[in-house]
Amino acid sequence: MEDLRKYITKFSERVKREILTDNPEKFNQFCISYLSKMVHDRSNGKSEFQISEGMESTYLQVFRYLNNDYELENESKHVTIKPWDLNKGLFFIGNFGRGKTLLLNFIFENRSRFKISGKECTAFDLSIAYVKDLNTFNDLVSAKYSLFLDEIGDEPKETLNFGNAENVAYRAMKLFFDKIERQSEESAGNRFFGTSNLGQKELIERYDERIWSRIVGNCNIIVFGSGLNDFRKV
Repeated sequence: MEDLRKYITKFSERVKREILTDNPEKFNQFCISYLSKMVHDRSNGKSEFQISEGMESTYLQVFRYLNNDYELENESKHVTIKPWDLNKGLFFIGNFGRGKTLLLNFIFENRSRFKISGKECTAFDLSIAYVKDLNTFNDLVSAKYSLFLDEIGDEPKETLNFGNAENVAYRAMKLFFDKIERQSEESAGNRFFGTSNLGQKELIERYDERIWSRIVGNCNIIVFGSGLNDFRKV
């Protein structure tokens, strides 16, 4: 997977975000406890949450982002954009089983606590909504809320709609980015949060270089690196 350090960006003060708590240890403990409960409940008590070796720094950086703490010098090889731009969302890419969806769900479930508005959908369900429920699709990409789009790349590459084949995830991301980049009053402060099991090269091949550039321009990219254990198998 290509090194993303060339996409390093400077913090923008377009939207000021106050730190939620000046007690980072307490904040981190809340995050870990909540993630632990999610894994326990979803597995009916058969699995427990573990952070795979080498992922500690990655989780810590996500927690600091959620606490609106961008004063960060980070040398982790897994988090490749620094410092955080709190005006941007998060985009998790990497192999299966690293906890990307779990983290996305965690942020979404606690969006009020983190002062993030939002609606959540998988890329697959989004493609279905585009054909069967266009009002829902339009609402999701309206930029009235942050968009949490999970499993980008798992949807059909092309979806037929009235005989026309469309790449729905491409269309959705383009529409959403168009609106938040205009920085209208309606879209102010809203961000894009996404996950994908595809790497940079695969994302460009599936969508195109322009969409990858828009993702980079609107998200802090977190790479869940190779060579790490699948935490679901630990």
